[in-house]
Amino acid sequence: MDIVAHSEQNAFLMAFERNGTLKWQSAQFAYPLPINLIASPPAIADINQDGKPEVILGNAVFDNTGKLLWQGTAGIGNDGEYLLGNPVDVLPSVPGLELSAGNTLYDALGNIIWYRSDLLDGLTAVGDVDGDSLPEIVLALSKINGATNEIRIYVLDAQNGNTKYSYIYQSVARASVPALGDLDKDCRAEILLSGNR
Repeated sequence: MDIVAHSEQNAFLMAFERNGTLKWQSAQFAYPLPINLIASPPAIADINQDGKPEVILGNAVFDNTGKLLWQGTAGIGNDGEYLLGNPVDVLPSVPGLELSAGNTLYDALGNIIWYRSDLLDGLTAVGDVDGDSLPEIVLALSKINGATNEIRIYVLDAQNGNTKYSYIYQSVARASVPALGDLDKDCRAEILLSGNR
């Protein structure tokens, strides 16, 4: 088992053996907009279904040796600090897994399936929110207004990115990564975010 970490100062990934020995380090990679980047947890999944796990950070996908395979050209899965991409299987007819990165859904090769240019980038979670047995993508984002943030939550149809519904509230904190769970046992997932109002 390897441990994979993200270096915020130099924008690269590092993989370590379980005894702490450095196994590999990726080349530095860039993001198309200035962000106050904090070390972010990478995801690991066999996104292209080749039998080998890939490492995902935001909209960038690396092979299991740290080589950059592709980086998306739209949403990056960023709230201004963290980079988070979710490998998901929301379109069974599309080969491989998909990558949910903010306001964009990519296929396993980095092609854009859909992109919501009308929405800011943000952090996502995936699940059946409305009980229709089909997945939705929950996008949480912050729109900074002086001392407060306008937190916007969008529930998007995973098939096409269309908004099913949305909710807006004020907070002094940024939007967090949304979590989904059936808290009241009504067979529908609730959306949870940390922060304060």
